[in-house]
Amino acid sequence: MVTEEPRRVRRGPDPARAPPGPRPASPPGSTRTPPGTAFRFENGNVEAPAEVLRRITGLTTSALLSEVIRSRIGAEEDAYYVLDGDGDGGVEAACGGFRATARDVARLGGMLRCGGAVGGRQVVPEELAKSLTTGVPDGHPRRVRFPASPPDAPATLLYRDLW
Repeated sequence: MVTEEPRRVRRGPDPARAPPGPRPASPPGSTRTPPGTAFRFENGNVEAPAEVLRRITGLTTSALLSEVIRSRIGAEEDAYYVLDGDGDGGVEAACGGFRATARDVARLGGMLRCGGAVGGRQVVPEELAKSLTTGVPDGHPRRVRFPASPPDAPATLLYRDLW
């Protein structure tokens, strides 16, 4: 089993180097839009279930990922999560900041391509692998516009199921 320890990485710009003056309340060009018409990444949609899993299992996000997925796909190298917060109280940022080698990420892709199985062993349910690799289900937007794009920009992003 791959032992995975979080790596402390500073997130965001250094506040000491921030330009003087007030900061904008929201990114330029951001506006409220009807659901399903524009891309809006919400970290809480990932962090809330990650916290529930941490509390239920008693494992960190990286330890759980290692036990349930990485150890079963043959991952060879350690992987890391960025820690959100300072000091010893930092929590792995489940919403992003995952680092792994290209080879190990390719193993994950290969497992999904093979219906969630590796070497005849089912790692994730076949229906989940199929869902993640067969396009956007009906009722979900096919493409959305990047939030900072001008209102007349074409919708070019495809994003669902945290992928």
